[in-house]
Amino acid sequence: MRQFVACLAALFVGLVSAQQVSVVEYQNTSLDAYFITGRADEQAVLDKASGFRRTGMTFAATPASTGALLGRPSVCRYYISIPSPFTSSHFYGTTGGDCELLASLLPVGFSYEGLDFSIDKSTAATCPASAPHPVYRAFRPAAGGKTPNHRYATSFDTYASMVRLGWTGEGIVFCSTSVTDVAGAAPASSAAGYWIGTTNTNRNVFAIILPSGESWVMYTDTAGRNFLSGVVYSQISWTSSTFASSSGARDFSFEFARYFDAGVSGTYSQRNQIAGMISYPSLGQSTSFNARYNANIELQPSLGTIAGAYTGTGIMLGSNTATTVSIQATGSVLGVTASGCSFTGSITPVSGANAYRVTVATISSALCGPSITLSGGAYFDAPSRSLNVITLDAGRTNAYVFLGTKQ
Repeated sequence: MRQFVACLAALFVGLVSAQQVSVVEYQNTSLDAYFITGRADEQAVLDKASGFRRTGMTFAATPASTGALLGRPSVCRYYISIPSPFTSSHFYGTTGGDCELLASLLPVGFSYEGLDFSIDKSTAATCPASAPHPVYRAFRPAAGGKTPNHRYATSFDTYASMVRLGWTGEGIVFCSTSVTDVAGAAPASSAAGYWIGTTNTNRNVFAIILPSGESWVMYTDTAGRNFLSGVVYSQISWTSSTFASSSGARDFSFEFARYFDAGVSGTYSQRNQIAGMISYPSLGQSTSFNARYNANIELQPSLGTIAGAYTGTGIMLGSNTATTVSIQATGSVLGVTASGCSFTGSITPVSGANAYRVTVATISSALCGPSITLSGGAYFDAPSRSLNVITLDAGRTNAYVFLGTKQ
């Protein structure tokens, strides 16, 4: 009898899971704002309404009433209308957190519009195998007469394009069983990510490609010793499966204490794996590498997360020295080397990726020589508490890298 009840329960959950709703994105052309709805009757009205158009972006969900039965949150919807500053937008939250908080606070101008649909959420920026497609969210504050607005994207490429337009990337908010991108196409691919692998010469390689196309490829002396030997800087672009750097890519080799002009190219499958090639035209040589995607790049960066004291090594062409770095929650940076040289700077989160922008300036002294200003990026790996800072001088003739561990 118990086995029969269990089978009946499993059949019931299966039938509930089979129910699907299609969440559709619309653009309000008069407000230049985006809106999603999983309500079929509302979609029928909007399809005939003046000033609204489907963008083609959709993702699959299940009815809001099935959320509790399936163990996934339902999505509540609030309409926000505030005369000054002008706001006409919607906010979508999830049960078990956002919905209950808003219901208790009920901010001025917020009107509850019920539950819209239920859907899975990610864990540590990773979607489950049962709902493998991430749905990203970006935010535009009120500016230039436009209302504040959240936009959802079913491909990292569309999400990255919004970030490049000035929207703030907020990472993955939902996970769906199936999606379409804008214009009803299959989701566009993006080479952006944090990639970890090895070269054909038995070196470890760590590649960071931002949504903007700015990239750094760090490589070690051997996979065993894991001592940083160089970093390749480039600006890349990509198609659906290939990527290539533009002119100006350089390999700053700490082994040879000099830089080499280089090119970076290869193939990839989004959020999965990458096969790259670093070529050196003047040397007639090349190095290949293969790497896997690390989803931590999709976590939300914050100054609160990265703030703290770090000890490690600062590396430039021809030198390396023990260094301590302090990062404040305000974004200010202070560093001191074992030889007594110091530098100051600032750090800010990158929108759309778990990375940071860094600018540092050394302080001129008799001991350390003339001052120099460098700029670049940083990546903080929370599980290992490790910080990688990669900066270049204005002429791209030298690189400064700091590898540290949070204390």
